Amino acid sequence: MSGYDIPKIEAEANRFAFYLLLSGLELNESFNKYDFVRSYGLPEELARFVNI
Repeated sequence: MSGYDIPKIEAEANRFAFYLLLSGLELNESFNKYDFVRSYGLPEELARFVNI
């Protein structure tokens, strides 16, 4: 299974978790996926998996 062949139910769970994480952040117009990964102390390379 490649990183992009995610079953529908797993993709839905991932979206839910992502929005749950977003709900704890203070967002503005300039907030982007790099701000998101930095907020959680994640490597910037993971920004490619974020869809804001």
